Amino acid sequence: MLSGCAAGGAVGATAQASTAGNWQITRGVDRVTGGTLTKVSLSASRTANTRYSSTPNALLQFACLKGQLIPHFQFAFQVGSKADSEILYRFDDRSSHSIQGHILRGLKIVVIDDKRETGPFLAELEQSAVLYLIVNSLTKGRTAAEFPVAGASAALAAVRAVCH
Repeated sequence: MLSGCAAGGAVGATAQASTAGNWQITRGVDRVTGGTLTKVSLSASRTANTRYSSTPNALLQFACLKGQLIPHFQFAFQVGSKADSEILYRFDDRSSHSIQGHILRGLKIVVIDDKRETGPFLAELEQSAVLYLIVNSLTKGRTAAEFPVAGASAALAAVRAVCH
């Protein structure tokens, strides 16, 4: 069950929207359960891929699955597959991290769903100004995205309040 990750649409009625830095926070009511839905999202300031001369910006969101907060990167084009890709990220001027992550069906969504990787990612996110994400793929090229993550603490507090 996904919860605390979407507002609006057929199952949610939007109640309010706010911001934290560049983060968009939308809260609503789940029409099925009556519970609170919270959507937290952030657009990349830059997105590039070696196969395309122009690319739409990526989006960073959070899903709540079985009480676990999961970072979710969405692209408008295919970025790779589990079989042929490596995923790396870096915050500010800190060291980079190579992670397992998952590239979901459709090959446009990257999630960090292993608790051993999610915990350190979220801890660094809350203390950072910029996140750099790279997906290197043999078949889809090199995809890079830069996210202005200042304000992440407030954004994460909003989604953590409903992810349990």
